[in-house]
Amino acid sequence: AEYAEVEEAGQLARLAENIGCFKVIEDVSDYEDVGRYIGDNNNCYALHPELEDYFDFNGFGEHIAEEYGGKFVGGNFIYNDTDTSLLDILYQDKPMTMGEI
Repeated sequence: AEYAEVEEAGQLARLAENIGCFKVIEDVSDYEDVGRYIGDNNNCYALHPELEDYFDFNGFGEHIAEEYGGKFVGGNFIYNDTDTSLLDILYQDKPMTMGEI
């Protein structure tokens, strides 16, 4: 609810119904932690260990936040991992599921 800045109970219900749209990275404190986590845990962004000294993990974490609507909440980082925007989720008339048009 804090991540989405929910304003009413209906929005909270829609957020709960679409909880699968969001990913949580636990116990991170900055963008560098986010960038390292994504690089280590997402095959699309796998980085050879020999290149880690030359990679800007902080900048990459900032990119993830911007691209996926990520925010730090309570010592964690939450981001939307789908094509459905947070606004669409909060203001939709009925719950959407992945793959629904």
